[in-house]
Amino acid sequence: MIKKILASFVLAASTTSLFALPPAFLVLKNKSTLTRENELIVVTRSTLTSKVKNLQPGEYLTFSVNGKTIPAQFDDVDGDGKWDEAVLVLSFAAKESIKLQLQASKNLPDYQPVFAHVRQKHKNADQSFGPLVLKDTMPLNNPPTDFSKVVLPPYLTEGPAWENDKVAFRLYFDARNCKDIYGKRIGGMVMDTVGANPKNSYHNFSNWGMDILRVGKSLGAGALAIRTKTSSNSDTLIRVGGNIIKSETFHVVSDGPLRAMFDMTYSCVINNKPFTITERTSIWKGQYFYQSDLTISGLSATDELVTGMADFYENNAEGLKANNQNIYYSYGAQSENKDKLALGVSVPNNSHTYMTNANTLQSEIKDTWLVSQPVNNGKLSFRFYALWEKTNAAFSSKEGVRDYFNKELEAMGSPVEIR
Repeated sequence: MIKKILASFVLAASTTSLFALPPAFLVLKNKSTLTRENELIVVTRSTLTSKVKNLQPGEYLTFSVNGKTIPAQFDDVDGDGKWDEAVLVLSFAAKESIKLQLQASKNLPDYQPVFAHVRQKHKNADQSFGPLVLKDTMPLNNPPTDFSKVVLPPYLTEGPAWENDKVAFRLYFDARNCKDIYGKRIGGMVMDTVGANPKNSYHNFSNWGMDILRVGKSLGAGALAIRTKTSSNSDTLIRVGGNIIKSETFHVVSDGPLRAMFDMTYSCVINNKPFTITERTSIWKGQYFYQSDLTISGLSATDELVTGMADFYENNAEGLKANNQNIYYSYGAQSENKDKLALGVSVPNNSHTYMTNANTLQSEIKDTWLVSQPVNNGKLSFRFYALWEKTNAAFSSKEGVRDYFNKELEAMGSPVEIR
């Protein structure tokens, strides 16, 4: 009898404790005096499971404020089949704290509309373009499309494209390995259709926007190069492209609705020295940049990773520095629409970080404001900005552009606190 009573007591106690778990909360605090729009909040699974004690392996979470559900995305960033990060995009008033209530859910949230997207599509035999390709390998030394022989390229817009509600970018999936910009005038996702009909050239100004960047022999919108020493100990600037690439792969990591991410992995050889670069590119709702996080192996710590922004038409370049961060940018009537466009690159501040112009160097790379940072331990990052006045009238003046970049520096120096 005593054993039965004790067993009943234990069962009742465990059942009571199961239903009496206190509510779980996540507090986000903007410690700065900035009003922050569309701030990316990434919370690791381990942080969330420490708060939601009954979260099961196959479950997700709902986030709510005063009973109102907040859109969230769940990303598997390491490819093991389960989500590692919860992604939110929130806006904050100065010094504001937001208290989110957390609740386990068996269903993956389905939120609309989509604010971020990455895509790669192959051309079909009937000149249409097929479904989204999640993994792809570039043919070795793949040449640029010869438009004198074909109307459409083998890949929609010649390679992978990524976008949010403010701006879009593309990567040439060929030996050029350069990046380009599409200015946007609308918030919807457009890159699944732009370029699919040759009668509607993306070089023409239209209701959605247009291709706004001249690329030529430049690094365009943040393409990669390496500055290293040759066997004769002279400096050489070499594009990550052409015949130094022995293999190049594309892999979608996540595809919206709030953040899109993909990896480009390059196996290369320079001066008979093999090295590998994995570039993880991400873009999220409401921002005018993409972020590049790189892992480099096989290069010397004194070699430099170089990126940059095309230098054509009328522009002036300068640098801003604050909170251990640099932003190098150019501004002027440098869009293909001959209107105002700011191009910028932000990198962590380092005594060996600098900006120069490619035309002062002996390299096939030309017409580029170059931004260099040492390889060091092989973990590097940068952001590439494209501020077109047709997207936001605030960018029609140099004062508006400078104000934007100064706020970016302040925000990067005071990240949102998660507790």
